[in-house]
Amino acid sequence: MGPASRDLRLPSIDGMRAFEAAARLGTFERAADELAITASAASKRVGTLEELLGTGLLVRTGKTLALTAAGKEYLAQVRTALGLLAAMPL
Repeated sequence: MGPASRDLRLPSIDGMRAFEAAARLGTFERAADELAITASAASKRVGTLEELLGTGLLVRTGKTLALTAAGKEYLAQVRTALGLLAAMPL
């Protein structure tokens, strides 16, 4: 993959949904239940998103999660993006 291709990488919708649910619900377990995936899958999706963005979005303390400053900013953007996608006609 060349430099131009790397610039076109976008966050996955699944990653954004996992991040939004984890931020709102406070644990990967609850987010996973809502999304009908495993907690490990939810954590991996958020980790992949953090790698893509180059910053931590959540502070993991045991099983509980808290937003970082970057996570708070990104959460607002994710909610806007997911809302726009949900409003699109099929």
